[in-house]
Amino acid sequence: MSEFEWRNGMRKVGGPVEPDRDLWPDIASRISAVAQEKRSSRVPAFAIAAGVLVASGAVLFAWQLQNQPVPQQTTQPTTLAANTPVPKRVINNVVENDEHAPRKVLANASDELNDASASIQQALEQRPDAVFLVNLLNKTNSQRLRVMKKSYAG
Repeated sequence: MSEFEWRNGMRKVGGPVEPDRDLWPDIASRISAVAQEKRSSRVPAFAIAAGVLVASGAVLFAWQLQNQPVPQQTTQPTTLAANTPVPKRVINNVVENDEHAPRKVLANASDELNDASASIQQALEQRPDAVFLVNLLNKTNSQRLRVMKKSYAG
């Protein structure tokens, strides 16, 4: 059938024509079949592409880590010197358990805590990234505050 014959046939009809049967079920089944084929063929392709992307990223990351220069340590690890005064446990027990601690004991405790704090601060100047020193300084300052409160209260 040529285009001329087809157009001529359409003119003869002259209006809308209903099909003999409902065409939609066939159309819907064909659409779902095509969509199913496309979906099933794309899923493995996307999975493969994602796997390749993740693997190449991991290889690139490992390569960068491997080729990174190792930082040289410029300072020796800081440890507290043997002569660093550390608050004694006895001081804590006297201050915590005796509300009327003698002023001399409180003064001695305050002096020891001040010396310990100064030593820890010196160590922190040498090694500012030492977290354990910061924690120790916080504990020492907390003890100093308790001693000060006790000495002013008594």
